[in-house]
Amino acid sequence: MRRRISCAVDRFGPVGGGTTRAICIANRESGLDPTAESGSGMYLGLYQHAATMWPDRFKKWTNRSWGLSKRALNGRSNSIVTIRMVHAIGGWKAAGWPVKGC
Repeated sequence: MRRRISCAVDRFGPVGGGTTRAICIANRESGLDPTAESGSGMYLGLYQHAATMWPDRFKKWTNRSWGLSKRALNGRSNSIVTIRMVHAIGGWKAAGWPVKGC
């Protein structure tokens, strides 16, 4: 997952703290496990997106021609959506991920 995150940051960043922070936050959220789910299933994937918000986020932050999986539990898709969001919104905290400890 480190490589996928690094590629997403290189292609769709920059993001505050670069690849190091992006990996740190994913590690904190999911242990770098792209198939991670919260106990209740409310949060999904590498960056633990809210399950109810994922479909709209995927639609907004991806392009159909990229051929990405629509599943939040796909590490590549989750990385790209997250990095594009963080870059466009203006930072990790503004996008909903605190940076404390990263």
